[in-house]
Amino acid sequence: MNNRIAFDSRTLRKSLGLTQLDFWSQVGVGPIVGSRYEQRLILPGKIAALVKMVHCEQIDVVRIKRADWEIIEYLREHDLALLSQLKAAVRAKLRIARPPVKAKAKAPSVRRAAAGAKPRPETQPAA
Repeated sequence: MNNRIAFDSRTLRKSLGLTQLDFWSQVGVGPIVGSRYEQRLILPGKIAALVKMVHCEQIDVVRIKRADWEIIEYLREHDLALLSQLKAAVRAKLRIARPPVKAKAKAPSVRRAAAGAKPRPETQPAA
């Protein structure tokens, strides 16, 4: 089956700040073929899945072994409840390992300054 997926790999690659060689070599594709994929904006389904795993989900596919996939497939077929429990445990562990990102303080509005509005008075600590 020749499954093709519309996928803008060039925009993703540039947003990550990677060269074609760096980006495509991580999924086992040479830069020439990668360049062709970027021009067409269409990827074979398996390549699109690999790109998403490596660059979006940040999965180190080099460390994944066939036995890992076989365990997942076994659980999908025979014990979906256990697979769901394991996924929930991993998600909880990731939330603990990655503390939430705090929102940055807003900078003064550029529009207000450009429009000639008076800057808002800043609060001064009492002396």
